Amino acid sequence: MALGILRRVWGEVRQWKTCFEEHGADGRLIDQLMRAFRDLSDIAAWATARSNLTFLQTSSSMNYT
Repeated sequence: MALGILRRVWGEVRQWKTCFEEHGADGRLIDQLMRAFRDLSDIAAWATARSNLTFLQTSSSMNYT
């Protein structure tokens, strides 16, 4: 269950920087926010992160809402 929640959350926020840049966010703001959005490998065990990446690659078209 926890891994499912982690997949869902990380799947949604992993592209935050691209989204902010596309909407014209200031570079200084992006630099400040980088501390808030850590890479999955920074917060999860390697096996969990790898499992999550594999899951996202095989189900990138799934809708989690």
